[in-house]
Amino acid sequence: MSDYLSKMSRRRKKRNTIRRTIITMCLLLVVVAFFMPVDGGEGSASSSYSSQLPVNWDEYAVAATNPDLDEVIVDYKGFKVSFNPVTHIPNWVAWTITADRLNNPVVSRNSASFTPDRRVSGCAVPADYRRSGYDRGHMAPAADMKWDEQAMKDCFLFTNIAPQATSLNTGAWNKLEQACRNQASVDSLGTVVVICGPVMTSGYTSTIGDTEVVVPPAFFKVALYRRTDGTPATIGFIMNNGKVDGGMQKCAMTVDQVEAVTGHDFFATLPDSLQQTIESNYEFYNFSTGR
Repeated sequence: MSDYLSKMSRRRKKRNTIRRTIITMCLLLVVVAFFMPVDGGEGSASSSYSSQLPVNWDEYAVAATNPDLDEVIVDYKGFKVSFNPVTHIPNWVAWTITADRLNNPVVSRNSASFTPDRRVSGCAVPADYRRSGYDRGHMAPAADMKWDEQAMKDCFLFTNIAPQATSLNTGAWNKLEQACRNQASVDSLGTVVVICGPVMTSGYTSTIGDTEVVVPPAFFKVALYRRTDGTPATIGFIMNNGKVDGGMQKCAMTVDQVEAVTGHDFFATLPDSLQQTIESNYEFYNFSTGR
């Protein structure tokens, strides 16, 4: 554990300069535009790394949280949450999607309802979202939790929820969730690791409800998956909390770029050399088509 913490500390120090610059930006559109590929096209991933990762990817479903953010780590059935008791929404949520889980559903989302987690200080309550104008946006989606009744109930806890515009929740964000499931279904070993959450800037002011739940200006999602040749790859996305023009491709970027914006270190338990190789590139066509 001490080696792990030391490793995380070194990575955080390495990103301090970038993070201090990014955190002062109040307009997320400026941040996203800065990091977007000019033509919206794909990055070229390195093909030099040929080693395959282990079958069990659960150990990679974790992030080292931006040290400027408050957090309480909560483990649920099927996913892990870094919850922020100050903003009343998660910093990030991490989970794995497997072909086996997708292909063997045992419960529907109708069996669960939105509920506060009374064990977690600062958790929102249903009244906070009532007539707020925002959806109760799942981070770990219910469609990924049909494999277990407890996992389904847990994903409806407000520690896994953040205010999302309906146009995002039912639009590009929903399509991105489907793309992650599709990737798991074509993966040679049937596994995709996903981490997502809100993008918080220093200028957020909008809140809802008596709890004053912060409304994020945008959301991020990163995925670790395998190409059809077995080599690992990653991709990242940042979507404004509203209607997304241009679809997923316009929001695609490298995991390194998402880390620079959020201050988190994703897939933190991967070897440094592998992170440097796969987090600096992305292949949108490869990810979106499962090739």
